[in-house]
Amino acid sequence: MTERHILLANVFFAPFSYGGATIVAEQVAQSLLRRGGYRITATSLCCRHDIAPYAVIKSEQQGITNYIINVPPGREYDLLYENPGVTRELTNLIEALKPDLVHAHCIQDMGTGILEAAAEAGVPSILSTHDFWWICDRQFMIRVDNTFCGQNPIRLETCRSCVEDFEKAKTRFDHLQSRGPLAEIITYPSEYARDLSASSGFAPDKGVVWENGVRQPAPDFFARQAARRAADPRLTFGFVGGPSHMKGWPLIRRAFAGLNRDDFKVQVVEGSLDGAWWAGHRFDDLPGEWGSIHGSLRNRWTTTMRRSTSFCSCRNGKKPLAWLCERPWLEGLR
Repeated sequence: MTERHILLANVFFAPFSYGGATIVAEQVAQSLLRRGGYRITATSLCCRHDIAPYAVIKSEQQGITNYIINVPPGREYDLLYENPGVTRELTNLIEALKPDLVHAHCIQDMGTGILEAAAEAGVPSILSTHDFWWICDRQFMIRVDNTFCGQNPIRLETCRSCVEDFEKAKTRFDHLQSRGPLAEIITYPSEYARDLSASSGFAPDKGVVWENGVRQPAPDFFARQAARRAADPRLTFGFVGGPSHMKGWPLIRRAFAGLNRDDFKVQVVEGSLDGAWWAGHRFDDLPGEWGSIHGSLRNRWTTTMRRSTSFCSCRNGKKPLAWLCERPWLEGLR
């Protein structure tokens, strides 16, 4: 069988892994490689002062070549969703690689040019959303007072009190509304996300639900778990979100502060390279024993999942990771 070549786009990708959407994108890519019949190439971003703006770095890890576009610091607001410099490099990349399919994940900072370049080259694309970036200027529908927005549908006039510049936000909103339909399919991790986006006018006829999966335990998981429990039988929790309202940290903290027992451990994940995430945060006023896990994001993620009960909003996906590539509209690529 001829290999089908997929160009995957995400703001981060190995070897520079960061964030939950990146984990999903990487796991989907690796699953397709294991399945066979697919060649995966990635494109992502970095921001380095020692490299020329929009220079492209070629990297490879675990069988996937990643073309990393270096974006300059201090970019203007509009370049965060439509960047001609990035689009130019993506156009060149698609022309050189001639992929069968483009699969775009989180493309904030990269911009909508990946969908435009694919459409101009006649390459079908899938857009997988992982948050509300396409319909919310603040990405997560969290107001400036750190409360949930709750709009349904999104009415941009209501966003005046949240956005810094309403006219710029309106231009952004209209641009994203016009570019989303370039994708053949738009996936959402939940029915709520799909229905909210559709009711807000974002490509209402393109949405399908593709739930986040849960990575299965490694073969030695239960042996490692038994050894940990033998050494310390206390219940162990892990928090991978970081100290942000967006990730629910204030709620988690209040929940633990209200407990009247201390026979447990909590491990928080330090997601920065210099320990800045949790710097200045106190845990000595909370019940239980608190500590942090360091190391690369991938290692921290898998270690936390193996060693603890993890607070993360993953749902066990009912569809296989290759499900999208078996959609009828892709028959011509087989």
